[in-house]
Amino acid sequence: MATVLDLGLLQKFEIIFPFLLVFVIVYAILSSTKFLGENKGTHSLIALALAIMMLFSTTTREIINAMSPWFVVLFIFILFVLLAFKLFGTTDEDIMGVLKNPKYSFIIWWVVALCLIIGIGAVTRTTLGGGELNTTTTESLHEGDVGSRGTGAFESTMVNPKVLGLALILLIATFAIQKLSSQDVIK
Repeated sequence: MATVLDLGLLQKFEIIFPFLLVFVIVYAILSSTKFLGENKGTHSLIALALAIMMLFSTTTREIINAMSPWFVVLFIFILFVLLAFKLFGTTDEDIMGVLKNPKYSFIIWWVVALCLIIGIGAVTRTTLGGGELNTTTTESLHEGDVGSRGTGAFESTMVNPKVLGLALILLIATFAIQKLSSQDVIK
């Protein structure tokens, strides 16, 4: 049964998300470490080249697609923990003081260990699992399900719950990105 928040059509864009992820992470690392100098054009060119090279390897894309949800869950959990501490009056300096204190270095080691477990799990699932990570079903892809040709097929496709759900998700994401990137939030 199709719901409004069905992500089936969003999986058609699964090649774009790893590309953007690799591009943004490589660009951020090169810009923050200044390993290759201050030239942002060089940083973006190298990030673009690595992201394009990643597109040619299906195994790498599958590994990134397997790791991404787990890293999102990990970082959302970390964010909620930090927000809980800040809710009770902890300042940023207090949090950084704890993280820089050698007595509490086990916190960083736990996060690194979780990242390694996620990475190793994704690599073994992709290479040794032998299965396709795409979990979409083909139950609703029978011929004549949406429409065969002409105006009727186009109208049937546009009011399909999967298409409407995809449009709703993309609309929500657009407004969220617009609101998060506005200057009022940054100040």
